[in-house]
Amino acid sequence: MSNSPGQAEGPSLDPRSQEIYDRWAIWGETQQQIGQKFGLTQARVSQIIKAWREQNPAVREDLAAQSIAMLNELRQRQFALAEQIKEGAPVAVGKNGQPMVEPGTDPPVYVRDYSGYLKALAEVRATDAQIAKRMGLDAPDRLEATQTLKYIIEGVDGGALS
Repeated sequence: MSNSPGQAEGPSLDPRSQEIYDRWAIWGETQQQIGQKFGLTQARVSQIIKAWREQNPAVREDLAAQSIAMLNELRQRQFALAEQIKEGAPVAVGKNGQPMVEPGTDPPVYVRDYSGYLKALAEVRATDAQIAKRMGLDAPDRLEATQTLKYIIEGVDGGALS
């Protein structure tokens, strides 16, 4: 029996619920985005995801690993693209439509436009954030602290309190 990436053997939810879970767990879509695509509220999408996770606990770890692997591959491609853009950055063009030249250079040294490179690096950063989220690295650390308070009442006559 052939299953989709998140499909578990045995009991599972309907195909729509499966797709909703895959979009969230594998492809990283937000619950709001999924709700808009399926005509559901974010709260309902959350309920569907929770039900899927409860019915398919063993598959969840496999899905997380698939998602992280996909994001790592995407990150490598983004870096490669960024390097290609950096190496072949286009010549910047001024307001007059003419190529920009570094002042005082002979022969002329053309100014390069690295905005595409910076955009590619921003995509790498966004992918890194998704990987951190999948791995739980973006969760705050729990800090447990205990403290003892001691109250001292001064200036009160103990006999006056009875």
